[in-house]
Amino acid sequence: GLNWPQADGSPDQVLKTDGAGQLSFVDQSGGGGSRPVVYSVNADTTIGADTTILSTELERVYIVDSSAALRTMTLPQITGDVGNGYRLNIKRDGGNNVNITPNAADNIDGGTDGASISLTVDKAAFTLVCDGTNWQII
Repeated sequence: GLNWPQADGSPDQVLKTDGAGQLSFVDQSGGGGSRPVVYSVNADTTIGADTTILSTELERVYIVDSSAALRTMTLPQITGDVGNGYRLNIKRDGGNNVNITPNAADNIDGGTDGASISLTVDKAAFTLVCDGTNWQII
């Protein structure tokens, strides 16, 4: 059976088991997930080359102002820093296309390594998820 704690826990504490039936109140650790980091860009941008990708920051949103010219978003190379589960959201905001280009050794949705995809409609967006080897459109 379960052995319940003799006193109430403090606010925001959770129940924890020791695996042998003893329950206790503890402060919650971990969980909660991260919020996306939103960037507004109005120039060609290399993602990752000038950005440290933290393990708590797996989702990035780029709103790309393409009103003045075609814009190119270059994806980070898939390495130990950019791995399984890393997610990018790229949205076009303007009258010109936004090209999304992977590293020469990576591909998007099984395409040719290094081949770009394009957002050809204003307000269109792609969500890309790294599967640890390449980028997948979801």
